[in-house]
Amino acid sequence: MFRLFVVIFVLTGMTACTSADFEKIARDSMSAAAGTTISSITGNTSGNAASAPQSSRTGSNSYSVGRRNFSTVSATRSQSDYGKVVVVKTEKNPQSQTKLALNSCKQPNVGPMRCGGYLFEVTEEGWLVEDPIHFDDLNNPVITLAAGTYYIKFKNWKGGQKYFTSGELTVTPFVTNIVDIELE
Repeated sequence: MFRLFVVIFVLTGMTACTSADFEKIARDSMSAAAGTTISSITGNTSGNAASAPQSSRTGSNSYSVGRRNFSTVSATRSQSDYGKVVVVKTEKNPQSQTKLALNSCKQPNVGPMRCGGYLFEVTEEGWLVEDPIHFDDLNNPVITLAAGTYYIKFKNWKGGQKYFTSGELTVTPFVTNIVDIELE
């Protein structure tokens, strides 16, 4: 057994592999295995589904980009969160109701965009309530809802390429929560 370790050590030294090389090989093989698992998952095929880009590292400094279905109306979490959702400020309103107002929707490389989607209430156990709340920049830019945590799924309306946002948002009670959406 000792001889086997000596042979491996000598061969490793002769090939000039460093621990960083071994870490890179291990990381790349893990990424390849994860990519196979991710690409085998099928998404929702409802009328509101689109495909979101998914990148994974494959080999020496190269990336592959695949597609994954993304539905804004299904009460499911995306495998990874896209974009950013930020409550930029809260303001008192005359009715002292809990409201959510869309301040801006943009994509960093494109600029302001038209967008909309749905919110899903998150239960204490982390489950999504299957009753979507419609929220967009045209028909529903300000909505009244209960305070709490929501999972948001947004996409742009127009443009040559689809951009998405998904993630959790905490709504503060009895004020208007003004939110900025950054699409990815």
